[in-house]
Amino acid sequence: MYGVMFMFWKEWYDMRLRFFIILIVFIFMLIMTIAMRPYTSTIMDEISEQFGNLPDFLKKLVGDPKMLSQLKNDDFYLLSQWFGKNLGQFLPIIALVIAFPIFARETEKKTIYFFLSRKKRENVFWSKYISGLSFTKTLLGTLTILAPVGMRLAGYNVHFSKPLMILVHEIIAMLFLYSLYIMFSIIFDDQVKPILVGLVTIFIMPVFSFVESLSFLNIYPYLMGQQIINDLGIDWNYSIVLLALSFVLIFIDRKLFMTKEF
Repeated sequence: MYGVMFMFWKEWYDMRLRFFIILIVFIFMLIMTIAMRPYTSTIMDEISEQFGNLPDFLKKLVGDPKMLSQLKNDDFYLLSQWFGKNLGQFLPIIALVIAFPIFARETEKKTIYFFLSRKKRENVFWSKYISGLSFTKTLLGTLTILAPVGMRLAGYNVHFSKPLMILVHEIIAMLFLYSLYIMFSIIFDDQVKPILVGLVTIFIMPVFSFVESLSFLNIYPYLMGQQIINDLGIDWNYSIVLLALSFVLIFIDRKLFMTKEF
């Protein structure tokens, strides 16, 4: 037990720099999002007034002017600009940054032999997997809760119910993405290939939206809580499927690690 806990906290210690860098960057982005709030209504009013005079390609880029008018609502502003934009679109990258070195780094540096010579493979896998996952969830929860807290401190009338509902989506989606990137970290023996393959998955997911029959493979709308923002509540069907796929990935991750020749 002591050895497992030692490895768990060692992973946290190794990731501390990444934690603070990610946290500082996104706190700055949150501050900028909140700081832009007073100017949004004015900008949206001007766009709505001039919408009819805009070229067609700009109209498509701007979108529905009725949707823009909703940005006057503090809750909608926070949900759409933070969860549906600034934070939401970067969550897959956060999952990749955390997951890719967890096993690949140890294999590349040959330190994996040190762990395996002293601990059971089962213990090595779970201590490293869970430490990275707990790190991810801690960061995710912090950045999610800070958003409505920051808006309230700035004097805006926002509620916690929808951010917490979106957090459910984020936790499940990040479990899936983290487990996927852990698989790449186990398969490859260096740290470059997991990053490259992970980036390919990040960039290819939105492409699925262009094919209606494959659009469900793009988890960005789910991750950003679009259904919740549109007052439709938590997407339980997608949540259950994604959760089931996550458990399948965890099983595959463990199997790959237990059978891999180092």
